[in-house]
Amino acid sequence: MKNEEKYAVSGGHQYTVDAAKLILENGGNAIDAAIAAYWMCMVAEPFMANAGAGGFAMIRQPDGEMISMDFFCQTPKYKLSPKDSDLFAITVDFGTTTEDFYVGMASVAMPGAIAALWELHDRWATIPMKELVQPAIEATKAGIPLDEFQSYECQLLECIFELDPRGKAIFQNDNGKLKQYGEKVSLDNFPDFAETIAIEGVDLFYRGEIAKTIVGLCKEKGGNLSMEDFTTYQVNIEKPFSYSWKDQIVHSNPFPSVGAMIQAALLMALQNVNEDIRPKSKRHFEVLSAISKKIYDIKGDLGALQSYLLDMGITIPSPSSRSHKWGGTSHFNIVDKDGMAISLSTSIGEGSGTFIPGTDMQLNNMLGELALLPNGIHSWEEDVRLQSMMCPTMITNRKNELLMQIGSGGAGRIPFAMAQTIYNCLDLDMDLQKSIAFPRVIYDGNQYQIEQGYEALPSDLKHKLWDTSSLFFGGTHAIAKQSDGFIAVGDPRRYGKAFAKG
Repeated sequence: MKNEEKYAVSGGHQYTVDAAKLILENGGNAIDAAIAAYWMCMVAEPFMANAGAGGFAMIRQPDGEMISMDFFCQTPKYKLSPKDSDLFAITVDFGTTTEDFYVGMASVAMPGAIAALWELHDRWATIPMKELVQPAIEATKAGIPLDEFQSYECQLLECIFELDPRGKAIFQNDNGKLKQYGEKVSLDNFPDFAETIAIEGVDLFYRGEIAKTIVGLCKEKGGNLSMEDFTTYQVNIEKPFSYSWKDQIVHSNPFPSVGAMIQAALLMALQNVNEDIRPKSKRHFEVLSAISKKIYDIKGDLGALQSYLLDMGITIPSPSSRSHKWGGTSHFNIVDKDGMAISLSTSIGEGSGTFIPGTDMQLNNMLGELALLPNGIHSWEEDVRLQSMMCPTMITNRKNELLMQIGSGGAGRIPFAMAQTIYNCLDLDMDLQKSIAFPRVIYDGNQYQIEQGYEALPSDLKHKLWDTSSLFFGGTHAIAKQSDGFIAVGDPRRYGKAFAKG
């Protein structure tokens, strides 16, 4: 019997939202829907989410208990010498600027996406995995048209995925031209991969043929992963990083989600603004710009960030790793009729340029960004969890009722975009749609990046004014409670989609 109760979904792609909606309509819970949505992400949003990815999730059980899930990437246990490593720079052209990323087999860290699917399923799912993977399989067989955002990502990252003949076969036409907006993409190997692993289970990826294949590629091509990395990988289930803000409680992921710490610092700074702020006013911009710069200036120093939060009454456990990474990200939120909810963010970075044979899944390049390895591209530590800006978040009131769930893509801008959206909605009393569409202010270390709409900007301000909303400013997909149900919104900057019933 179909579920006629209240539920909501928001995410980065219509197919992702539809997959979750289908499961909820047919009686599945939020975790069933999330598993189906994540499988769909792998084929509808392949530049951000697939079997080679990692990520974080916040889960709220029907009784209100909050749980943090860390399935992010782990550095290999053993490191090859630079001369034996397959690692090389690729220049990505963003139009107004270019940036170098490192790709190749030595850029690949241990992925956690498949482990997360089974962890979610074992703990909370009510529907067999082989049924939850079917929406993604059916969509792939029919071919999925590139939407605006995926078409842009396809153009941006062509220089990486074309390194593998399989990448060319998937994303280029028979005449060798890149597929464009509206053209269908078919990951022909995905259905067999997904059906097989749904039957055989998670060990196929971490102890069986797929693990052996990836390790074989590493040995052949100069990568670092070994069978020991696969057999010892674990999803970390922990208590969330929770703190009071205004009259609410904010719940996000603990370290290694550095983004959650930065978001906390931003929100606590905004909490100390003891005055009425009129949206888009000169004073509103002054507050946002000053706080953005203040937190930006300390965000790269974990000690300074911890000290700042401690001064605000928030204690953070000492981190166990100095490594860090953040890249291209997808996010979705789901809440079901019983109040079970999940907020999940995932990433493959820019991709390594290597597809796992027989799967059409590209491996991550989480060890491949110079800007995030100040001591050099080979300076990562062995066998540690990588840090991330991803920080899927839930907010409750003092009665532990769920008020909002939110997450974003946008690399280092993630916590800034999310904090401004939360502030807009829960402090400035904007509705969720206006809160997300509202112009954002981001300090990048050199100048302010500002979406058009503020009444006045200082004449001597070093800045770039954007006359249209841009994916540069993130994609804060969210669900919020309203008096008679839910409202769900996908950020238009990244062509987000949403659905709410009841």
